[in-house]
Amino acid sequence: MKTIVTIGLAVAFFVPCALAADGPAKASVYSERYRPQFHYTTQKGWINDPCGLVYFDGEYHIFNDHNPFGLGIPGQLNHKTKPPSRWSHAVTKDFVHWTEMPIAILPDKLGAIFSGSGVVDKNNTAGFGKNAIVLCYTSAGVPFSQSLSYSNDRGRTWIRYAKNPVVPNQKVDKTERDPRVFWHKQTKRWVMGLHLRKGHARFFTSPNLKDWTHASDFKHPSIHECPDLFELPVDGDAKKTKWILYGAGFQYFIGTFDGKKFTPETGPIRGDYGRNFYAAQTWTNSPDSRRVQIAWMVRSRFPGMPFNQQQSFPCVLMLRKTAKGLRLFRWPVKEIEKIHAKAINLKNRTLEPGENLKPDLTGDLFDIEIQIEPGKATEFGMKLHETAIIYTSGKINSIGRTAGVMLNDGVLSLRILVDRTSVETFVNNGEVSLTTAFVPKNINTALEFYAKGAPVTIRTLRVTKLKSSWQKSPAAYTVIDQPQIRKLKAIRNSYGSISNLDKLYTDRTHKNSLPYHIYVPKGLKPGKKYPMVTFLHGYSDLTIDTHKGFPKGVWSLPLVQKDHPHILFVPRYRTFKDMWVQDKFRPMVIEALDDLVKEFNADPKSPNIDADRLYLTGFSQGGMGTWNYIRSYPKKFAAAAPLSGYSRGPQNVAQAEAIKHIPIWIFNGDGDKGVGGSRLSFKMLKQAGAPDVRYHEYKKQRHVIDDFAYFTDGFINWLFAQKRKTK
Repeated sequence: MKTIVTIGLAVAFFVPCALAADGPAKASVYSERYRPQFHYTTQKGWINDPCGLVYFDGEYHIFNDHNPFGLGIPGQLNHKTKPPSRWSHAVTKDFVHWTEMPIAILPDKLGAIFSGSGVVDKNNTAGFGKNAIVLCYTSAGVPFSQSLSYSNDRGRTWIRYAKNPVVPNQKVDKTERDPRVFWHKQTKRWVMGLHLRKGHARFFTSPNLKDWTHASDFKHPSIHECPDLFELPVDGDAKKTKWILYGAGFQYFIGTFDGKKFTPETGPIRGDYGRNFYAAQTWTNSPDSRRVQIAWMVRSRFPGMPFNQQQSFPCVLMLRKTAKGLRLFRWPVKEIEKIHAKAINLKNRTLEPGENLKPDLTGDLFDIEIQIEPGKATEFGMKLHETAIIYTSGKINSIGRTAGVMLNDGVLSLRILVDRTSVETFVNNGEVSLTTAFVPKNINTALEFYAKGAPVTIRTLRVTKLKSSWQKSPAAYTVIDQPQIRKLKAIRNSYGSISNLDKLYTDRTHKNSLPYHIYVPKGLKPGKKYPMVTFLHGYSDLTIDTHKGFPKGVWSLPLVQKDHPHILFVPRYRTFKDMWVQDKFRPMVIEALDDLVKEFNADPKSPNIDADRLYLTGFSQGGMGTWNYIRSYPKKFAAAAPLSGYSRGPQNVAQAEAIKHIPIWIFNGDGDKGVGGSRLSFKMLKQAGAPDVRYHEYKKQRHVIDDFAYFTDGFINWLFAQKRKTK
């Protein structure tokens, strides 16, 4: 497995934040006042478009454009206020219970990570490995282009394709985006649908996911962003199929597709009439041939919540004949029955005008199914919270949104899903749907059915209360809590005037213990040796705005842990000067690290680490520390990568001679500031004849986490590309 365990020394100030270890297993996290209870949301931060929807080995994967640092929509690299978008990741086995995974794809030099799709390469056409999960996404640089990442371990770790982008900008628009990739079995080729600009999509074909050929264009004003294209049987007959094409607005076309060109026969037809349905996509590789769709419930509101935006409830898509011709039907997946609780049933009940039918159920989560004969009634409705779903004069109104509907033999069928902040209404078995969000004044509501103008016959009514899908969800990560490692007492004792070190550690979220946690992605196998990257450092308090222009709190440790669950943070103490300048400190740190490695290797659940050949990194002020540790312990480290402009590395050839045997990748993150800068260190190592030293001039970003992410990602890829192994 291509995973690196990282040990880092960092400051002990933790902001109050829900860490992975305290994730879905604790009700306090997923039962907030406005937290949807059976619609997917992330634990914190913003999400929008559903991306990379793919099934593999018992799990349905979902990714989203994501901002983990705040509640606003993410942006592109170098944006003054918006962190660059990356892909969040979650898996489910039943579309109801979700497990949030580590961040899947981080921004890189090609840009932020915008929307895209996912496939399983069953025949290894790309050469990434049989059954590799391959994600195709937009690299939102200047201009935008399309790239690949892949996984060979069930989506637990992701590797960028080294020759990205695979589809360069087509020079139609600088923001060409949202690649939709699928396997076309008739032509045995991969197909990509790409949004070029409003009203203009382009199709490509490829034998291997890497080399793409322009096949055709499709132009219509309704096609804008996030194209989806797939085949469906007509009325369940696999021998009679049609193709469906739509953009983010879900106005769909029905037609044919020959592997290169889509030819519309019907459409565009509006697919959802609600206020909050956008960028819908469908899962690929589903084992039961179901075409399951999910959408971003755009412009949802969640006052005071640690997250922003939700996804619609997954629905099966079906193509059926109607009096108007072929139509696309949407219906909630059957797995919702897993959270069904108490239910009330009624049959053949006449509802008189002025009479109110109130089922003896209150709550905030419902699955309601009703069949009525409106007869000559002027209005039939269901009240909940401060709103209603109303049928009148051949129209259905759900939370202020209206759609025309037809009765089937005088009968109207409704299916209504009610969550804490949303109502999804399905009419006549899903021929019409309305997906709408709202903010209720109260948590619970009663239900009330009424009629106006004439009696209404309720043929059947079933009101089912739902359970939360979050309460029994597993923790997002495998967490191994290490015993109390008191070796750092030596550090405390070396500063006799400081007596409150333990209090400093315990005043925040980690009560009565030092925050020693090893976050290990699921899938790591015991008994193997994994390289270790050590010493991640920054300024004295990562929770405050230490850098001019950086959003306050963006450099907080919980955020880094969330994005990089393979990192062990050991809190460092006091200031940069205390940590690095005093020579007496370094032996204590090495001794403490050796103890940490022993503790780590002693745990049967952890991978083994070769403590004598560590990989060393240093970020920001830690870049200088990296050089100091290399020079102090040149036989300890297998490779090193300092990131900083002001990194006091070798300042002459003699100093470089002592460490030239260590492969070093120098990241110059913020220019050369004074003697001993990155450029000088690189020059001295080259003059000393270092056989393996690299230099990367990295343009400083406005978001510190992304500097670190790009730096770590590049270093890891470099290590594995060189196929270095611990000795």
